[in-house]
Formats: sequence, C-alpha cells, structure tokens
Amino acid sequence: MVDIIVPVYNAFEDLQKCVSSVMRHTDLTRNRLIFVNDCSPDERIAPYLDSLAGENILVHHNEKNMGFSANVNYGIRCSQDNDVLLLNTDTVVTRGWLNKISACAARDSHIASVTPLSNRAEICSVPGYLEKNDIPEGYTVDSFAELVERCSLHLYPQISVAIGFCMYIRREAIRKVGLFDAAAFERGYGEENDFCNRAALLGFYHVMCDDTFIYHTGCASFREARNELCIQHEKILRARYPDLMHQADVYLRDNPNMQVSENIKLHLALDQGRRNILLVSHRDFRKGADDNVGGVQLHVSDLVRHLRGQFNVIVAARDGDRLAVTAYGSVHSYTMWFYIGEQTVTPMLHNPGMKKLFREIMEGFAVDLVHIQHTAGLTLAPFEAAHELNIPLVCTLHDYYYLCPTVKCMRPDGSFCGARQKGETCDACLREREDLGFDAAIVPAYMDCWREECGTALKLCDRLFAPSRSVQEDYLHTFPALEGKLSVLPHGTDFAVRRSVPDGKGNPVNRVAFLGGLSPEKGSGTALEMIEAVPDLRWYVIGAIGDDALAASGAKNLKKTGPYTREILPELLDRYSIDLVCIPSVWAETFCYTVSEAVGCGIPVLCFDLGAQGERVRDGGFGWTVPAGGGAAALLDKIREIQADPADYARAVQACLDAQNYDTAAMSARYAEIYTDLMPGKAQRKECFTALLQRQGQSAAGIGASSARVEELSAKLREIETAPSYQLMLRVRKDLPFKGTLKKIVKRFV
Repeated sequence: MVDIIVPVYNAFEDLQKCVSSVMRHTDLTRNRLIFVNDCSPDERIAPYLDSLAGENILVHHNEKNMGFSANVNYGIRCSQDNDVLLLNTDTVVTRGWLNKISACAARDSHIASVTPLSNRAEICSVPGYLEKNDIPEGYTVDSFAELVERCSLHLYPQISVAIGFCMYIRREAIRKVGLFDAAAFERGYGEENDFCNRAALLGFYHVMCDDTFIYHTGCASFREARNELCIQHEKILRARYPDLMHQADVYLRDNPNMQVSENIKLHLALDQGRRNILLVSHRDFRKGADDNVGGVQLHVSDLVRHLRGQFNVIVAARDGDRLAVTAYGSVHSYTMWFYIGEQTVTPMLHNPGMKKLFREIMEGFAVDLVHIQHTAGLTLAPFEAAHELNIPLVCTLHDYYYLCPTVKCMRPDGSFCGARQKGETCDACLREREDLGFDAAIVPAYMDCWREECGTALKLCDRLFAPSRSVQEDYLHTFPALEGKLSVLPHGTDFAVRRSVPDGKGNPVNRVAFLGGLSPEKGSGTALEMIEAVPDLRWYVIGAIGDDALAASGAKNLKKTGPYTREILPELLDRYSIDLVCIPSVWAETFCYTVSEAVGCGIPVLCFDLGAQGERVRDGGFGWTVPAGGGAAALLDKIREIQADPADYARAVQACLDAQNYDTAAMSARYAEIYTDLMPGKAQRKECFTALLQRQGQSAAGIGASSARVEELSAKLREIETAPSYQLMLRVRKDLPFKGTLKKIVKRFV
C-alpha cells in the first residue's frame, strides 16, 4: 500500500481537477489518499474534502495554519509504515501512474525518492528541459502521457534531487533520514532538496521515472511569495551542503539525462503509423544553416512543407562540419547533429564511416524510402546504404555533379562545355583547374573513373528524375543504361500574376532586371557589359551578387536591391515596374527557378538558347532566346528588336499569363504518388529511431556524433559573444562589406 499525501491550501479549482484525476487513475482499494487541509481560508475547501472522506480516504483539517512542510510531515506521520507519495493539488495524474512510480522505486533498496516527468518540473520537465512547457499541440494530458510511456527508454536515471510536485518517498528512507525540516523550510520551497541531500549523505539516491507523465500547473498556492522563499532557502541549502549543491549545479548545466527529453521530442516530431521518407541533400534549407539558399534547398523545403502532412519526412543535410538530421512530423520537428568533418575541396566518392552513419540513420528511423537530392560532400554513401538495406531509392538530378565534379561543367576559361565531353577532353580540362584540390595530371582517366562510380550509384535507384528535358538528355547521353528509369519531373513554383497585357503600342521595354544570384557562370560579366553599353535603359540586379566587378559598379542606370525571398519578389518587380527579365547564364541551367519567378509574375524572359532556361522559354513562348555564345551583343540586339515590336512583346506577356501554374503542391502530390507506388505493404508504428538517439553520442569509424563538440563550440561562442570586440562588431555589421565571406571564415575558427 502507498499513501498518497495531498497537502491542501486554497486553489479549489486545481484541487478538484487533481482529485478527479486521482479517483479516475488510482486503485484506492489498495492505496490510501490522505488530505491535510492547512486551514485554507477558501470556505469551499473543508466541505469539499469532507464529502470525499471514506474508506482509504482520510481528511484532516488543521485548526491553524502550520506551513507547508509541517503539513506534509503530519501526513507522513499518519501514514506510519507505508511508502508515501507527496502530491501537489496543482497536478493531474495519468493512467497507471502510481503503479509505474512504485515499481520504479522498488528497483533498488538504496532509492530514496522517485520523481515522474512533467511539463513543469525543472530537471524532470519535458519536452523542454528546465522549461515551463505547455502540452504539445495536438495532444491532451492523457494522450501525451501515453506517448511518454510508449516511447520511454526505461532508463530510470539518477537525478540530483527530487521535485516536490509529485515525490514518491520510500519508508526506509524516511526512517533513516527523518521528516522534512519544517523549522527551516516552513512554507516550502527547498524542503525536498534538504531531505534529498540528507538522504544522499546517508547512502540513498534519487531517480526519475521516465515512463510516467504527470501534468503540473505550477505554483497554485504561493505564487507571490515563491521567489523570495526560493532565494532565502537556497542560501540555507548552500550553507548546509556546499558540495552537493555544486553537484546539483553541474547537473543543471550539463543535463546528463538529456536522452529522456530528446527522445520525447523526437517522438513528438514523428507521427506514428506513417511512412518515413528520408531526403538527402548536400545543404540544409533551415534558417541559420550554413549556405541555406539555393535551388536544391528550395526544392527540399517545398517537399517538406507539403509532404509532412502525409509522411514523416526526415531530412539529412550537411550543415558545415555536421550532418543535420531533422525529422518533420505534421506539426512538430526535431533535429539532431552528427559530426562529419569539414567538406573536402577534393570531391570524395566513398567513405566507410559515412556509409555506416547513413545506415544507422536509415535503420534508426526505419526509413521506408530514400530520395536523394544531392550528395556533394557526403560521398556516394547514401546510395550504397539504401541499396544494402533494400530500401526503395529515388534521386533527383539537380545539376551535372554525377557527370562532372565541377558540377556546372564550366571550362577554366569560363565557357560551358556542353556536359557531353569525355575522355582526354575532360582530363585536359581538369588538368587546367585549380579548384579541385589535386593535380589531375597525376590521375589519368580520372573522369572515366568518376563517371563509372557515379553511374554505378545511379543504377541502384528505382527511379530517377530530371527537372527538365535537357538534363534528361545530357544524362542519358553519358548513361544510356538509365533509359526507362530517368523521367522528367519539373519543379513546382508558387507565384501569382500581378499585371495586365500591354496595349501593344510604344516602347514596351524600359526597365530590365537580372534575377537571382549573379556569378560568372550565371552571366555576371555579360550583365555588366550590357549595363555599361546601354546607359539609356534602367537596369536592376534583384538578388545576391557573386562578382566583384559587378558588385563594385556605380553605374547611374543600375539599381542593386540585394537578396530577396520568393514571398517579396512580386512586390519588388511591381515596385520597379520591371518590363523584362534577362537571364544571362552561360551554363545550361537544369531548371532555372528565375524563369518560373518571372513568368509567374507575368514578365517575359530573355536568355541564351541553352539548357533548361532556353528550353522552357522556347517551349512556352514566354519570351525570346538568342544563340548560346552570342554574348552581351546578342542579348542587346534582341532587346532592341523587342522595343521595336510592341505587339510581339504583348504576345509574350499573354503567354506568361496563360501559362498553366504547376505549383509546389501539385509537384509534391506527384512525388507522393511515386513514393507510395514504390513502398509495398502498409505503414506500421515504428519506434526504431530510439536506438539512433541512443547512438547519437557514439563514434563510428571516424564519423561520429557531435554532441560534445557542439557543447564545446557553444561555450566558445558564448565567450566570443560577450567579448567587447564582438559587441563592437555588432554595431558596425550593417555596413560591413563581404559579411558572408567573413562569416564563413569566422565559423572555421569558432
């Protein structure tokens, strides 16, 4: 038998909720309930408690207020020989609570106390450690308690002290340690710490019951006096137990039982009974991640946004020297990091440690399908791991990485090679390059080996997708064996048209914009040449600039807006009354989001007849193309032709307005159909990722988890952030040139 002692002082509504839950979830034929009313002024309390009195429900009313600790002591004395559980009135207990807590206490005779998990229980708080948590969205108290029990690691770990909101105390500990110190801690706050510290000195210890959740409102009876009492009583505790209090401080700082709350967060993120889809990318799209802006990141973000309502979507993406693994459920998300080292300059194809890590991720999350987006900096390990585990595997070919390690197939002189070169032509190109981290002259037939290895990996896929027909054709030219597996599946985009068709009179083109990040391969040199050649046109660079000459240009007819987001682009194009979008890329883009952005806003496009940009503009009639290699002169000649033919300009605008909007929702729905077709059977509840969480702190053949490293770097970062020099830097950062470059350099040393 366990005696549940409920000290009562006012808080009538909380008391009713607490009693209701105890009655519902406790066998009172085998346990007792003892209410000790400490002379509550609320006149509703006494009659309510009296109405509850009966067999195994004892009620006592103090004639005068004794204080919290004395009130608890009275209840313990009433109990006599039984173990006791001290329960605050601002709690709501859950199914099986007492049986689980008492079973935990019985595991070792040296256990003095047991504390369950709660939303507001300091070191026993979940899901957020030391936080005042609300019940997670989509859950009730009972359903969240069921989740906690179902996913529990059953560690029952040792904790520094018990938390008094729901504190189970074994009778043997009471006999040896004694009662609470009511003289020093009359009104509570610190009395349980004092008891726990005395117990620790006598050889007992305290544990967390990590399979039980009790809801706690927090501070129902003494809200106003709490802070003052805590300060006073902490001074007493530190004077009595300096070393034990230091150990408690270390516990608070280090959170040695982090696995408990992290495990719950992970399970919150994933909806049980759903399929688990793993998306693998070379960069993470999350805010704050390193290099989080790009076409691949945009595509993955769109998939996650739409598919997380149907599947559990796990994204494994490089973020600096770590692999960020984020699980996205329908509502919640959870991220864990694994240290994988800095990305090497020399592209690597195989790494056994990387493959082991990806196997652990796929097994740990019980992945049903792997969708590879990009593996630069990750080797071919994701392909190999999925194949070895017999997991359905698909891949989207976002660029030419698997054809050439240069990614964009650009020659050293800045020209595009066509993505169909081979043999000595490719090796000669590589020998001239200085950005691969090695002298290609000492590795004959390097490109043949690269393509053989990449081709072998691509053949492991069940399906392959190209965002445009030109990419499909380029890959099939080199890998004809992929015929039948490789199909075109364009990216979706979300833009609302914001203009009307012009009247077909007058000069239709006065303001021309270059969209997206302009770098040499994106035609920044061509753009600058055009700007300088035609001063009577207004030119706009809407996006980041990765070219020093263009960035430094002070041309009076040029407006540079800086980076933009998809959400604000339509407003920017409207604000500057853009008539034409020019895409001067000198490489064959594989999809070209800027075409979608312009067309979606009803603005025609001018580009070279090259790659996906030329294909899409030509096929849709969304504007005009000029022969690749024609340079700035060809583009300017075409602009003059458009200015002289307002009717043709109106035709192109109408084509943009008539374009069928293939949005990100439709794209994601198509992928969902493909995923479902490739995954046999029905989805089942999976708890396997718990094992991955437990292995997060282990090392695997040189590729290990970064928990300790992250803590070390976080400590260093805190030191930097408090330094005067850093504070000074914050003041001038808005005007600091080359911030992005400096950020990357600083991160290498932090």
